[in-house]
Amino acid sequence: NLNAQIVCLSPSQWLNCFLEMLEVVPEKFHPS
Repeated sequence: NLNAQIVCLSPSQWLNCFLEMLEVVPEKFHPS
């Protein structure tokens, strides 16, 4: 369960993962 894994992360870890995800996700998945 991805949501459960996110909840278990500390705020700083979550932020790092979030920023990495933004860099990996192709532009077409970002709202225009």
